[in-house]
Amino acid sequence: APNYMPDLKYRYVAEDVPTGLCFTKGVAELLGVPTPQMDKVMTWAQGVLGKEFLVDGKMAGKDLAMTRAPQAVGIQDADSFFKAAHMK
Repeated sequence: APNYMPDLKYRYVAEDVPTGLCFTKGVAELLGVPTPQMDKVMTWAQGVLGKEFLVDGKMAGKDLAMTRAPQAVGIQDADSFFKAAHMK
C-alpha cells in the first residue's frame, strides 16, 4: 500500500532494541568489538523511540537503565561481565 506507514513504536522496535540490541551492543563494547552498523540502527531507533541509550558510540545514555545492556547494571569491563555471567 503506497500510504502505509508502519508503527515504529510497535514491540519490534520498542522491546527488541532495549533488550536484544542494547545487550548485544553492550557486550561488544565490553569486548572492544566495533559495531558501526549496529550503532547506526541504534541511533535511528532511539530517535524513533524518544530514548537515549547510545552517546558518542558508547552505552552511556540517560535511558540505559531500561535496557538489558551490562552497563545498565554497572558492568564496565569484560572480566566483570564474565564473572557476572558465571563464565569465569
